[in-house]
Amino acid sequence: MSDAAFARRSGINLRQIVNRYRKGICFPTPTNLRRIREATNGQVTADDFVDQHCPAVEVQPQP
Repeated sequence: MSDAAFARRSGINLRQIVNRYRKGICFPTPTNLRRIREATNGQVTADDFVDQHCPAVEVQPQP
């Protein structure tokens, strides 16, 4: 399924956001995690995103 088609199906506003989730660039918001779970009938859950690297939330070690 294309990013645009999945965005429409899940109710996520932008296909670019779906693309970023698929590439592991960013972690879905709680609302979008719920939408993804519902759109995939539970086949994709938050657990599927746990190992993704997301620089926006990366914790930097303290010196």
